[in-house]
Amino acid sequence: MHGLYAGLLRRFFSYMIDVVFYLLLALALFGTYIFICLIGFYNIPQMEEIHMIFILLGFCLFLIIVLSIMEFNFGATFGKIIFNIRIGSFRTNRNLFLRLILRNILKIAPFYFLSIISIELFFSVDMTVNFTNLVCFMIFTLIHILFLFRKDHRGFHDLAAKTIVVAIH
Repeated sequence: MHGLYAGLLRRFFSYMIDVVFYLLLALALFGTYIFICLIGFYNIPQMEEIHMIFILLGFCLFLIIVLSIMEFNFGATFGKIIFNIRIGSFRTNRNLFLRLILRNILKIAPFYFLSIISIELFFSVDMTVNFTNLVCFMIFTLIHILFLFRKDHRGFHDLAAKTIVVAIH
C-alpha cells in the first residue's frame, strides 16, 4: 500500500465520524426493537443487567463483522473514506479478512469493557464494579495508547493484525 502514515488528527476525526455512524446505527436498531415491542409483536422484557450485556455483545459482534467487511472490500470505513485514508496489509495479504476481524475485536474491546462497567454501575445498588472488567478496560486502554508514541501511528490492534493505516493523496 502506497502513501504516508495517516496522521493522528486524520485518524481521530475519521474515527469520530465512524462513532457517530455507529451511534446512529445503534439508535436505529434499538428504536426498531422498542417500536416492535410497543406495537405488540413482542413483549418488552424487564431490562436486567444480563439483557443489556447480551444486547451490547450482539451489537459489538455486528460492528466487528460490518467493519471487517467494509475494510476488506473498500480498505476503509466511512470516516476513513471521507478523510482519504485506507487500511492496508503490513507485509502480507495472507488471511487478511481474519486479521481485520482480529483488528476490530481489539479496537472495540476497551469500549466493550467500559460499557459493561457502566451497565454494572447502572444496575448496582452499592456502586460496585467487577474488578476483572475494570482491569481489562485499563489494560486495553493502556495498550491502545501505544500508537501515540510510534512514528507509524500503529496501535496495538494494527500491530497484532499486521495492518497499517495510510493517507492516500
